[in-house]
Amino acid sequence: MNIFLPSFLRLDLIIWGILILFFVGFTIYIDKQPADSINKTKALTIENKKRLGIKIFRLR
Repeated sequence: MNIFLPSFLRLDLIIWGILILFFVGFTIYIDKQPADSINKTKALTIENKKRLGIKIFRLR
């Protein structure tokens, strides 16, 4: 049974497949990171902003 798909639909399915594979890969990568890596990254960013003299405002 041969099903004809228009080229735009085939391209659309390929793009969605790539996006889903990227999302799954990124999720696995984030899961493998240590639990405190996000806090370390935030602390490093705040230190860099203080060193450069950038004001940090918190909106609540």
